[in-house]
Amino acid sequence: MTEQEFWAARPILTFIREESLARMAPPWGVLGVTIAKTIANTPPTVVITGGIGAPASLNSIITLVSPSSGGKGISISTAEHIFQWDNDTNVYSIGTGEGIVATYAKPNPKPSDDNPAPILWERTQAIFNINEIDTLTAQSARQGATIMPTIRSAWSGELLGSTIADRTRRCLLPPHSYRAVFIIGAQPTRSATYLQGKEADGGTPQRFLWLPSYDLAITETQTDPDNRPLMQLHSPEWSRFIDDNPQDKHGNTIMSVCAQAKKDMKTERVKAQRGLIHPLDGHKMLVRLKTAAALALMEARTKVNDEDWALSGVIINKSTETRQHCLDSMVLQRKQKAEEDAQITDEYVRYKAKIARQRVEKIILAKLKSRGGSMTRSELNRAIAGRDKKSGAYEEAIYRLHRVARITTDETEKGEVFTLLDDIEI
Repeated sequence: MTEQEFWAARPILTFIREESLARMAPPWGVLGVTIAKTIANTPPTVVITGGIGAPASLNSIITLVSPSSGGKGISISTAEHIFQWDNDTNVYSIGTGEGIVATYAKPNPKPSDDNPAPILWERTQAIFNINEIDTLTAQSARQGATIMPTIRSAWSGELLGSTIADRTRRCLLPPHSYRAVFIIGAQPTRSATYLQGKEADGGTPQRFLWLPSYDLAITETQTDPDNRPLMQLHSPEWSRFIDDNPQDKHGNTIMSVCAQAKKDMKTERVKAQRGLIHPLDGHKMLVRLKTAAALALMEARTKVNDEDWALSGVIINKSTETRQHCLDSMVLQRKQKAEEDAQITDEYVRYKAKIARQRVEKIILAKLKSRGGSMTRSELNRAIAGRDKKSGAYEEAIYRLHRVARITTDETEKGEVFTLLDDIEI
């Protein structure tokens, strides 16, 4: 399926592309935010399985890639504007791993018969907006920082929080009790921290859905967006959905998945066990499954069908392409820096050689003047430091003094004799 066929496949996709371009916003970026908001508006107890392991959380990480001021902000505002949402999950900023946990609940300082729960819930659904990936880099670099392990665990819907001795300060979020979606802005050349090193080894970028928040189709001739109708995005009827779908042993409701999705996921699982997939594709199929679920939920459906799965494949291909653009940009940046460093080094070496030559020229002229204007080469050799001979500064100085007619050389019985041609101030 081509990208053109993708955008024409469903009314909602066509609507996103047309409305985005009309507002000079990047369609892929707006789609990414729409996926994020759709998942965020879904109860945390809704899970999905592709037939591998236990049911998985829909929690997601959407990374919008563009140059500085490229389009993350307009992607978010456009997605919020062009749709009328049945419910709208609040957006929060984050500073620490503990801060993510605290967004949802606080410890219950005084459990009682009326309220015996160990934590006091404030919300179960949240979107975390991280304007720049550099913010995560700085926060994760702090000593004892837990933000990146917390984000990875949140993506999987795992237990969040830390066990401490003081129960009045302990705040643990059970698995699948919270819905977390992260929207991260990233400049291509600033993604190195996550595409290599310990974060890549830990599986961080493998969990990202990478989408471009820039588009060359944006032009000055776009249609005026004023007074264009909005689209209503309805959530599924969750009460009926819970009754019509199976539940796991913890009471979580499982979204069903088409046979093709399960087949493809099992095929990739076998490849992974044999080491036949790219290291950065470790979670690609689960990211695709969550994306397919979002496409179904956008149409108020609770089952991933064949078309959802096919469309999610196009999105994943765009994600891989965008991630590769980041990698290529990083390589190009390093190459350019190496070339600049080499040029600076070369210029510095030439500068140092020039300074050394000029210093030796002054020594030669001073020695000749002190000896009445002439010296043999052997006499002059003894007056020049070994380092200047070894570096070539000595011969360079003699060559240049000949060229500018400051000295001359004659062959005599004593060998070469250098003679000063003028008597100017040295």
